[in-house]
Amino acid sequence: MENINYSLTKCYKSREINTNEKPLFKLNAFCINLERREKNMEFINKEWKDYCNIKRFNALNNATASHIALLKYIYSNKQKLQFPIIIMEDDVYRKNNFTKYWNKLLDLKNCDYVSFDCFFLIFNNKNKSEDPSFVSLREHRAMGFNVYYKKFFDRFKTIKELINVLNKGVIDMNFTHNPIFINYTPKEQVCRQIVTKYSTTANINTSHYISYYEKGEAMLKCHNS
Repeated sequence: MENINYSLTKCYKSREINTNEKPLFKLNAFCINLERREKNMEFINKEWKDYCNIKRFNALNNATASHIALLKYIYSNKQKLQFPIIIMEDDVYRKNNFTKYWNKLLDLKNCDYVSFDCFFLIFNNKNKSEDPSFVSLREHRAMGFNVYYKKFFDRFKTIKELINVLNKGVIDMNFTHNPIFINYTPKEQVCRQIVTKYSTTANINTSHYISYYEKGEAMLKCHNS
């Protein structure tokens, strides 16, 4: 698999940024990145330089293992780390009014995490978002850019309790469907992953994921109309 330049892909070149609003703060972030994918980190560092202080995490054998390892690390160091904190993948990018929602993150007090990159959405109409700019989710897929609050980690008395929740299969088909978490997404789609490529994680060409994002975007518009 060649080390492609994500900034030249169809996904990225076709994006639109619909605001001149500037980010009001930066958050610490861990970026999951495979070895020998230096261009991916160059892409991420450029894309998120005004939003995140990024620390590279050497990807493990699959996405689930990588996310679990980072969540365990954050839990073990939660008294020393600054929250909210981000776990991101190395192909995620901003679109539309991303900064509008970013600037509201520090005002959220009652959620476990915000998923900026997600599709296959099922809305949680029983648990309304505390901010009208976000919607509450019961289920979603994709884990490209999650903002975690300390509330999430404080749910667990021990790391064993956290591991018991995480070790239930593919992370974006189990963890992201768990009803104990309060999780939000912006009321419009403002983040995606580069999918016009061959995924070494899924071992497939993921171009058809564009239709998943388009459906998710349409669902958000319908839900908020």
